[in-house]
Amino acid sequence: MKGYTFDPNTIRYSYDDAKDAYDFHIVPKYTTDYYEAIYKKFRKGLIDILKEKYDVDDIIIDRGGFGSKEYTKMHMWLEIKWNAFSYLIGFQSLYCDENKISCELGRIQFSAFAACYNGPNFDKKGNFKMMYPTSSGTETYDKETHHRVYNTNYYVQFDENDQIIDAIIGDFVLFINQTEDLRTMNNHILKKEQTPSCVTPTSSSL
Repeated sequence: MKGYTFDPNTIRYSYDDAKDAYDFHIVPKYTTDYYEAIYKKFRKGLIDILKEKYDVDDIIIDRGGFGSKEYTKMHMWLEIKWNAFSYLIGFQSLYCDENKISCELGRIQFSAFAACYNGPNFDKKGNFKMMYPTSSGTETYDKETHHRVYNTNYYVQFDENDQIIDAIIGDFVLFINQTEDLRTMNNHILKKEQTPSCVTPTSSSL
C-alpha cells in the first residue's frame, strides 16, 4: 500500500490490493516446522473448545495456513461468519503508527468486519481505511461500518494450556456479542445450554 512501510528485518510482508481485501499479510521472516506445529496445535485447541461449548458447527470456517510460498504457511487464523459479519482470531497483532505497519507475532488479535470483505480496512463506501490500532492503543472501532480490531493480551503458548485457550474463546465470543450489540442486532452466539431468552445484552464502553 503506497505510503505504508514495514520493518524488513523480522518479517516478510505483502499487501493484497483486491477491492474486497485491502489486507496486509505479515509472517515471520524465519520459520521452522517446530513453530508451525505450535501454531497449528494451538489453533486446533481453540477450535475444539469453541465447538464444544458453543453452537458454531455450521458457522465456523475451519481454515488457515495459506500461502503460495513456503514462508507464508504460518499465516493462520480462525474465522466465524455470523449475521453477515466475519469474526477472526489472528495469531499476530498489527499496529500502525504514522503510516508504519508493525507486527507482534504470536499476540492474539480479534477483528470484525462485513463478510463481503476479506479484512477490516474499509470505510462505508468500500474505500481503504486503516483499522489497525496504534502501538499505544489496543482497539479501533468504526461507528459507520462497525468494523473493529482488538489487540488482546493473549499470546500463542508453546505448551497447550486449556485455561488460556478457554479464556481466549470466552473473550472472543464476548467480542462478537458486543459487536452485535453495537450493530443493534443483538444476535448473540450462545452457549449450548443457553436459549436466547437467557442472554442479557452486553453493554459496551465504546
